[in-house]
Parts: sequence; structure tokens; C-alpha cells
Amino acid sequence: MKKLSVIVPIYNAEKTLAKCVDSILNQEYADMEILLIDDGSCDSSLALCWKYAQRDKRVVVYHKENAGLVAARKSGVKVATGEYIGFVDSDDYLDADMYSSLMKEANEKNSDIVIGGIQHDFPDQTITSTLNSLPIGYYDRTAIKKNVIPNMLMKKGFYRYGIIPGVVVKAFKRELIRNSLDCVDNAITLGEDVAITSYAILGAGSISVIENAGYHYVQTGTSMIRGFNPKRFDALCKLYRCIDRISEPAYRGQTGGYFACLLYGILADCVRHDKADDTNTLLQRMLNDPITMKALAEANVSDWRFSDKLKVFLMKHKTKRILKAILAR
Repeated sequence: MKKLSVIVPIYNAEKTLAKCVDSILNQEYADMEILLIDDGSCDSSLALCWKYAQRDKRVVVYHKENAGLVAARKSGVKVATGEYIGFVDSDDYLDADMYSSLMKEANEKNSDIVIGGIQHDFPDQTITSTLNSLPIGYYDRTAIKKNVIPNMLMKKGFYRYGIIPGVVVKAFKRELIRNSLDCVDNAITLGEDVAITSYAILGAGSISVIENAGYHYVQTGTSMIRGFNPKRFDALCKLYRCIDRISEPAYRGQTGGYFACLLYGILADCVRHDKADDTNTLLQRMLNDPITMKALAEANVSDWRFSDKLKVFLMKHKTKRILKAILAR
């Protein structure tokens, strides 16, 4: 049985941390360690972490100065002792069989990455389960290049992933995820999971996709209400520069489409936000940015549904009047 290290980055998570950690401790898979990485919390999160460490010998606590999610994950991987690495966000939780399902495949196939699905928990208790669009099964390196890489990001339209990008629904071999994280700058705060997963899949020799969707992504009412923040566009550009370094031809056409998807959301926030000082100026700045023009020019949307093709067309050609009317909906 291969050892699993579960890394939980924590920042001011006192309200959700207990449910999260309890769900990890209650996993059916036995051979695991739980690394609680406190990223400079200002609340009682660290104290709660130490209580768990005293209660269960599988829990190890690390405290560091605040440096963000990517840096916290890197810190966890650096000290992990498991052959495989899993990640859990501190405001989410797991079904008891999640890691037993992932690690059953890891133990049987020795896959570099095992990929599961996800459940979305909304405030009204409605839960939707999402599996990867890529068929269930085992993929060797040849199959990864032929079937996975060309379809891993958005091939059919906005948010139509072949592989769910979140690192939290996966188990990675330790050296693979360590090398992948090294490719991602600590300062990336938007889409970091896409960057990490992309580098990991491009470096993997084998991948397994399974049916289990035991990860619960908790979406609170406040987290779903988003105002306009100009820094989000700067963060998007930083992410694009990271994944734009990838030279794999089958991947490159998808990066522009992914950029377009996130850009559209940022533009919509700008148009819908009453306090934006000058919407036209902000739209013009974002649409005329050299990175925007490069990404949209390279986006391969030939297989996308018409409505999403239209959105990309309007952004690419800076048709602000029609674009604003659509974004305001």
C-alpha cells in the first residue's frame, strides 16, 4: 500500500477547518499523513491545528509567514513523505471513500496522476456532481499525447473542461507534483490550479481517470457574489504568462480559449458593477492589452458552441457596444 500525504493550506479558516480535517481523518484509506500548513493565519486556525496534532499522530502542523496558496502547497510538498500527494482546501470536505478510490487505482496501476470528480455544495443544500469529460480509464504516455492533452482545457466552450483543473480532486506522485509546482510562480492568485495541473499532465507518463466524485467544493453565498476588481485582470495576465511558456502544440490553442473564458467573466463584473468609474475606459484597456490580443488571436474555438464563439469574436474585435449589452445580462 502506497503512502499518501494530504496537504491542507490554511489561512484564517477557523469556521470551516474542523469539518475539513475531520473528513480527512475519517477517510477509509489508512496509510496517510495529514500536513496542515498554516499560512500566517490571524485567527484561531493555528491553535486548532495543534489540537488535531495532539489528538492524532497522522497530523503534522507547519506554521509559516503568509505567502499565498501556491507557496503553501510548495511548503507542504517539500516536507511530505508519501509516494502520492493530495490537496484539500480548508473550507471544503471529503466523502469517506474519496482517497480509498483514488489510491486503489494508484496501487493497482501505479499511475502518475489519478483524477476524480467533484461535488458542488451550494447554500440551498443542492449538490451537483461533476465528472471529467474525458472517459474513465487508464492512459499511458501515448494516449496522454493523443487523447488527454488535446482535450484537457476548453475544447467545446466556456468551462467545458476535459479534465477538471482542480488539484484537489487528484492524487499525484510526489516528484511529479513537486516539479510541476516549481513551474508556477508563488504570486499567481487566479487559475493557479490550471497552471499546476497543466504542467503535471504534460509531464506525466500515465494517468487514470476514475468515477468517484468524493470532493465537496463548498460555495458560500458571499463567495459567489463578486464585485469588479481591476487586479483580477492583472492576475489573469500573470497566469497566462505562466501557461504560455508551454510549447506543446496540442495544448497551445486551448490556452487562448481559457484566457477568453476568464476574461469574459472579468469584463462582465466590470459592466455590472455600478461603482466602476469609467466602464468604457476599463473595457478598452483590457481588450487592447497586448496579452489579450495575443491570447484571443491564438484561441482555437473551431469546435466551440456558437454562443461562446460569438463572445470570443466580440472580444477579439473589440465590439464594445454589443459586448456591453451581452455582458450586462
